Amino acid sequence: MADDTSAALKALIQQVSALTETVAKQDKRLENLHEFNGRVLDQKKTCNAASNSRPRRTSNWPTWAMSAPLTATTTPKGPSPLTP
Repeated sequence: MADDTSAALKALIQQVSALTETVAKQDKRLENLHEFNGRVLDQKKTCNAASNSRPRRTSNWPTWAMSAPLTATTTPKGPSPLTP
């Protein structure tokens, strides 16, 4: 009976040791992942700050299209050649 108990305790200790090693590995992996995510977020913040410092265009239209309204007799490059 004592041999069965000691064998069961020995097996339980081995299982607990293996579980402890697994948890330690996962903890280290999670720590590395946390550090990586921190670096990615820092890079994103840097990129956002750089893009916010540049002036943004207010429109997707070319600048010549916004300078003067087009009429029936004008084209983007000036008066139409068909104008009398």
